[in-house]
Amino acid sequence: MVTLSALVHFLSTLPHRTITYYPDEYIYATLARSFATTGRFTIRGANAHFPALLESIVTAPLWLGSNIELSIRLVQALHAIVMSLAAVPVYLLARRLRLERWQALASAAFLLVLPGLAFARYLTADALAFTLTLTAIWTAIIVLESPTLLGQVAFLALSGLATFARLEYIVLPVAFMVAAFAVSGRRAPRRYPIAIGAPVLMLLLGLIVGIQRLLGYYSGVTEEHVSALRILAWMGTDSALLAFVAGVVMIPGALVGLGVMLVRPRLARERAFAAFYIAFALGLLVEAGLYATNGSDRFQERYIFVLLPLIPIAFFHLVQVGRKAFVASFAVAAAIVLYASIEPITYTSGRGDQDSPFLAGFKLIEDSIGRANAALLLAIAVSTLALVGAAVTLRHRLIWPALALSLLFPGTISALTFANNSSNDRRVVRTYLPRDFRWIDHAGFTNVALIALKDSAREQGLESLFWNRSLKRVYITDKSAAFDAFTTYGLKIGANGELLSDDGSSIGTPFVVEEYADRVQIDGAKLIKRALTNSFWRPVGVPRFSSLTEGLFFDGWLNRKTTTTVWPPKGRKNRGVYVLRIGLPAYAETSAKAVFTAPHFRRAVTLHPGAFTTVRIPFDVLGPWRVRVLADGIFMLADGRLVSGFAPRPPDVIRSSRT
Repeated sequence: MVTLSALVHFLSTLPHRTITYYPDEYIYATLARSFATTGRFTIRGANAHFPALLESIVTAPLWLGSNIELSIRLVQALHAIVMSLAAVPVYLLARRLRLERWQALASAAFLLVLPGLAFARYLTADALAFTLTLTAIWTAIIVLESPTLLGQVAFLALSGLATFARLEYIVLPVAFMVAAFAVSGRRAPRRYPIAIGAPVLMLLLGLIVGIQRLLGYYSGVTEEHVSALRILAWMGTDSALLAFVAGVVMIPGALVGLGVMLVRPRLARERAFAAFYIAFALGLLVEAGLYATNGSDRFQERYIFVLLPLIPIAFFHLVQVGRKAFVASFAVAAAIVLYASIEPITYTSGRGDQDSPFLAGFKLIEDSIGRANAALLLAIAVSTLALVGAAVTLRHRLIWPALALSLLFPGTISALTFANNSSNDRRVVRTYLPRDFRWIDHAGFTNVALIALKDSAREQGLESLFWNRSLKRVYITDKSAAFDAFTTYGLKIGANGELLSDDGSSIGTPFVVEEYADRVQIDGAKLIKRALTNSFWRPVGVPRFSSLTEGLFFDGWLNRKTTTTVWPPKGRKNRGVYVLRIGLPAYAETSAKAVFTAPHFRRAVTLHPGAFTTVRIPFDVLGPWRVRVLADGIFMLADGRLVSGFAPRPPDVIRSSRT
């Protein structure tokens, strides 16, 4: 079963040709390359204070070669194997809690069809952390019943490795402490001196050294605003959506089963499992809620999907003990039905599905039948599955159809997630990458700069940096829109369009300009090559922008507001003619109006489908000259961009020959 899963999930990674999970894939892969080649953890030449380094250490040997495509496949293969192996600790834990063999196998099979295994395709730490965490939980239940010193050390080692992979699993020792006191009461510190004492000492050491220093890249979490009510609201939302991801059927019985294990256990290990699981779940939900309330208001399935594989264990326990828990199970089912009825899924818009494989799969249903119909369909499916789950506690003969539904629902979503991710991968390749992904390296230069303009897509820059090792530094023209958390340099545009770094010096190395939503004309530099959304230049003097158009996409579509700035040559007047051919393609459904404004100039142009108009604006000024195009029509493209007009070619600036 594990071997088949590893093969299937590796094959599902094959459409994933490049990074699409930003910025995480870039960070982990870059750190792994750096460690493999230099023995240090650096990003763009500077030390990276990143506390979760296990993924980069483990995969570093796979990045030693120059074949980046091969390295990606090797990492994906490793992830597929590791995530599939997570079924082993789940199976062993189920058997330790005295579930029958078929129930333990069903629990393992449930894990292998979860949408969250889609993280095997990404160059992130989720695969390692997922399996290490489940192994740590299995070890914890053994130690809580038989507290040997070796077992406690093993649990702490596994917890430490899981945390070293993904920082949110720092709640593992806390969950152990809660379970220890639930099982042993005041005797817990004496029974588990290492498992309790070591984390307390580590916490004290962290307070002495400084939590922010230890957190490094994640130090901003100590400055986040804490709103208890908003965190509680997100905990409720995440819990409900997590039930949807699990296929709902097992949720009523699992929650009641956890209560039975905690209050009336047959064995101490059952109470240990229930206490550990509840404490662990609350810890992860608080972390996810804190993250969601501080700028990432979306379903954080990535943070909490490790809770899902343990749900069948609690469910099968209730079935096995044979308690008539129909009333309690039906109450849980009714709550799920109520939530599904009054709270439609609204987290798929924008990047709301970024951290949720479940929502990524569900989005395909939305795109096919519409958001309202998809929400209704999900509400009906969830309500039906919840009632089936409650009915199992009354008629245990329903266990087989319930089990089939429990595997079918997440399995179907997993297939949809694969389809959506594959489509997204193709879109990224079409939008941000030329045919030769390493086109900058292949130009033969070893020290190249990347210039990110105001409207540059961060994803585009990360793609270029990932594939081209000759890119050594990043310049940004808009410091208010940070490129990422690592080293960048400011770039100022002088009075004559000169490109000046923070220290006032001009750029002396070859450079790549991102032109996803901007277009430039440059003097003092020779164009080496132009890719789909980038241009590559080599200085032949002092590089300067002759003109910059902001708000013009690479494929000719204009944003609602488009601005072109023209700078004068040094020591000369700024004189010439601005020319733009603008209109709408024939398939546009409605007309629009575009208003051109410049000093002493204003003209409104009506844009009709299939028709184009050429606008010419002369200018004769001493300094920079600017023209703005403001459109009143907005169209949404298939990729979600909001656009107005269409220009077959970028604006042309025809310079006057007179000085």
